[in-house]
Amino acid sequence: MIFDPGNLSHVRELTLDNINATRIDKSTLHGFGLFATQSIKQGCILCLLDGQVIDKQIYDHICSALLPSINGIQSYLFMECNYLNEHEILARTFRTKYSYINHSSRPNVSIRYHPIRVVANQNITEGSELTIDYREEPLTKSYLARPEKQFLQGK
Repeated sequence: MIFDPGNLSHVRELTLDNINATRIDKSTLHGFGLFATQSIKQGCILCLLDGQVIDKQIYDHICSALLPSINGIQSYLFMECNYLNEHEILARTFRTKYSYINHSSRPNVSIRYHPIRVVANQNITEGSELTIDYREEPLTKSYLARPEKQFLQGK
């Protein structure tokens, strides 16, 4: 199979399923999104986020070095992380359902730390899209300066 990132079937097949009771589908917010397949109660832990804690500069160096050999699938390898502070990230090598939670300034889920997890902020009805406020993570200035991330400027 030649991977097509715009093909919903390919996306579903090649994304690791780390959040139960959800499905990836087309979103009115942005491309694809993550939707509840059943009601989710406020306070429910949807998933624990795992990975490797790594220095952001080392992570960027590894990604740059590998990019020529993974051309075409880079959006599924070395693309998912959570910022822990200005210098460290929690990196996941393969794309998971977590990466399909779109941004909202009025999110229905949030990240909590120690351990790092995704928690429902409110009751979520079946069929609703899960959203998170990306600005709640300690994002770096260089991340926020990227042209495609301008929507995150200001609160």
